[in-house]
Amino acid sequence: GWVIEGNIGSQTKKDYTLMGDTVNIAARLESMTRVLERPIVFSESIANQISLFTVESLGVHPIKGKQDFATLYSVKECHPFSYDNISKTLNLLPFAEK
Repeated sequence: GWVIEGNIGSQTKKDYTLMGDTVNIAARLESMTRVLERPIVFSESIANQISLFTVESLGVHPIKGKQDFATLYSVKECHPFSYDNISKTLNLLPFAEK
């Protein structure tokens, strides 16, 4: 989703920040790691893009501040990390061929 990022404030004090619904949802999902006792929790849109891990559904949960519910996922199994697996998934060429 859309995010606004940058230095916000006055000439005497500026802070770097991110704003937007996407940032708020990410913060809510991060807080769900404690509730669901998982090191990482992500949405279905992210789960559909993952191929190096086996993901498992954690069920449908309310998202604080939202009326909708979301199906949340976490990593179930990590496939062996090798350069070949990663480069095939990311469509990378070996360093020497670049």
